[in-house]
Amino acid sequence: MDEEELQPDEITIDSHDLQVMRDSVDTMQQQLSRALRDIQEIRAMVNQAAAQRELERHGKNPDTINRRCPK
Repeated sequence: MDEEELQPDEITIDSHDLQVMRDSVDTMQQQLSRALRDIQEIRAMVNQAAAQRELERHGKNPDTINRRCPK
């Protein structure tokens, strides 16, 4: 049996295959980073909206608070 002959459950991976895999991993990492940034932005907006709603529930309009408390 020739050493270069592969068994049915074996494959060869060349440098091009490795580069394609690296590129895919890089792309996935970039997508994950963007998704995490998006999640952080959404979380901040939700927290801001919740704080705004809490102020409104207690009858405190932030605009009137700012007018009462000059900078």
